[in-house]
Amino acid sequence: MEWLVIIPSLVLGLGTFIPFIKEDHWFFRLWEFPRPQLLLIKFICLVSVILILEISVIKIGLLILLSGALFYQLKKIFPYTYFAKKESKWIKKGIENNQISLLIFNVYMYNQKFQKTFDLINKENPDIVMLVETDKKWQQALARLKTTFPYTIEYPLDNTYGILFYSKFPLQNAKVNFLVEDDIPSIFTQIKLNSGKWIDFYGIHPTPPIPPENHRSTERDIELILVGKKAIKSKNPVIIAGDLNDVAWSRNSRMFQKISGLLDPRKGRGFFNTFHADYFFARWPLDHIFHSNNFLLADIKRLPDTGSDHFPILTKLQYNPEKEKIQSNSGLSGKYAEVLEEKLEAL
Repeated sequence: MEWLVIIPSLVLGLGTFIPFIKEDHWFFRLWEFPRPQLLLIKFICLVSVILILEISVIKIGLLILLSGALFYQLKKIFPYTYFAKKESKWIKKGIENNQISLLIFNVYMYNQKFQKTFDLINKENPDIVMLVETDKKWQQALARLKTTFPYTIEYPLDNTYGILFYSKFPLQNAKVNFLVEDDIPSIFTQIKLNSGKWIDFYGIHPTPPIPPENHRSTERDIELILVGKKAIKSKNPVIIAGDLNDVAWSRNSRMFQKISGLLDPRKGRGFFNTFHADYFFARWPLDHIFHSNNFLLADIKRLPDTGSDHFPILTKLQYNPEKEKIQSNSGLSGKYAEVLEEKLEAL
């Protein structure tokens, strides 16, 4: 009976520190995803150690190990709880022509419930819709959206990395990019708000560090770093959104925020888990919206399931012309430049 407590406690306790290993292999990066679940399991292990094991060196060692592991896990996810400081400030009063609402959704390419997605978009009535994992079937099924969203960027693919982008607002300089891999697109466009202000938008969907998609996180990490580098150099307000195939509390997500200077509206408000829609006990925030500091938050919410393995997420922002965007022309700091160089060499 005691070994049924000792072995899981030891494995899970030591496993907490695997992400400290700066290795891009999927095994090391995977441990960053289920931090909330691991926090709960380790708490159960800690209680079991206290109640079941007799006092001994092993018990004391496990208590120290599990207590340290619990503290570390809690520290990583705490910024995304209601008790933490909010990074994006709530809007106090709205100026309608400076607002923009965005619906981001990984539709799951094999999901055939096109009408449910169409109905959800009509119900929520956002200004911007970005759908990933879209192929030509999805493009054809949602062609009706163009009557409401006359400005589009469409790049359907049958490899689960297609992108469909619909906008009520005018676009300029729209472009499909392949920043890291030849078959993994991302988009860039400038969007004109009703006030006349142009903002920069980046939509991305890198590969996850999970076999068989990818055995490492290198390509995903590089794409985030490169887009973050572009964001900090932009003179316009910036929004970056998409299925990043990374959790908000990962090492790479933190590095991305430091490089880009962008804010995460989930901090201080909750996880807003978007994946996996079918398993309530295994959900993480994989779909993200980051924005520059000259936006205020009007609303953020996870939307109902429409047949995908992801939930859609809707965010409403207001551009605040009184707030100047954080600017930097110095490029990447020495530490992050070294990280980028190492990852580029690994390609």
